[in-house]
Amino acid sequence: MKISDLLNEIQQVIPFYRAEFFDNVGLLFGRLEKEVSSVMICHDVTYKSIKESVKRNANVIICFHPIWFNDKKNLHSSKYPDDIIISCIENGISVIAIHTAWDKHPKGLNYLMAQYLGLQNIKPLIPNQKDLVQLNVYAPRERAQEVRNVLADAGAGALGDYENCSFSQSGDGRFKPIGDANPKYGILNQVHTIKEEKITVTIPKSIAKNALNKVRDIGFYEEVAHEILPLLNENQHEGLGSIGSFESPMNAIEFLDFIKEKLEIKYLRHSKQMNTMIETVAILGGSGGSALGQAISLGVDAYITGDLKYHDFLTAQEKLLLVDAGHLETERFAVEGIYQCLKENLPNFVFLKSETEISPVFYY
Repeated sequence: MKISDLLNEIQQVIPFYRAEFFDNVGLLFGRLEKEVSSVMICHDVTYKSIKESVKRNANVIICFHPIWFNDKKNLHSSKYPDDIIISCIENGISVIAIHTAWDKHPKGLNYLMAQYLGLQNIKPLIPNQKDLVQLNVYAPRERAQEVRNVLADAGAGALGDYENCSFSQSGDGRFKPIGDANPKYGILNQVHTIKEEKITVTIPKSIAKNALNKVRDIGFYEEVAHEILPLLNENQHEGLGSIGSFESPMNAIEFLDFIKEKLEIKYLRHSKQMNTMIETVAILGGSGGSALGQAISLGVDAYITGDLKYHDFLTAQEKLLLVDAGHLETERFAVEGIYQCLKENLPNFVFLKSETEISPVFYY
């Protein structure tokens, strides 16, 4: 399998279009035509993970965190992360980053964390907004099912745990081929009427044009009549973070002890305890201070995340129990989740989990 094939396979399972606009996901560097020996999955690319990858004969690393986010104009081995990039290239290692494409996966990082903590009725904390469009395609009635299949394969009509969702409406299509047209239906310079179906699907805006091109490739019309219409719908099945509720609420002390035990941590930071029971909980693994306002507006009892600032705790006072359990600690399902997802969906390929990773943050 070539790296280009691997990328295509990954995107069938963890589509990169889900990633946040600021993110740097996909192939960071490497030759698309290179043959893949095996793939190692890690949280961050470090000297240790590079050494481990070489030892385990993995010439591709799939990392959760991108090595860099912003545009790079040059590379110098004396500074981070340039030294890591250079070391990967020198060792013949290509790198693919996943990050928020996995964060926003319906069964991704935050869903797995919520499930692990025993939360129920799990849904996104911040649902994707204005990322869906309605795609209407007009096709000859006898080709309609073929169009529906192609659209579904391209990612259209997926709603939560349902796939191949579409709506069809029958009618008469009319057109008049002129000029250099070479119609498969009808005759030049004559108006032709044909029984058609209007096929309607919802689809993420970022992949709508690709899906339409797949329909064009079928070749039933030279010009495929279609509409792409913006929707105001929230995508209730995809987004950042998770929110859910405990079947049996607990008090603040019980909740904090529970989090420490489940995440296997000795220390955490939290806001002032309130005399309310903890039932509804929001989660955003990693650095989630930016979503504090959303958690407060939803009226949750507690919000678990990492990398919080002093003023975040001031903001949370008397509103919810704010818990900073650490960046890596709240992303503990990144590597395991990606590994299990790819292993389950690509069973004929060799994926390895890094065994050398530790948090770069220590407590005294």
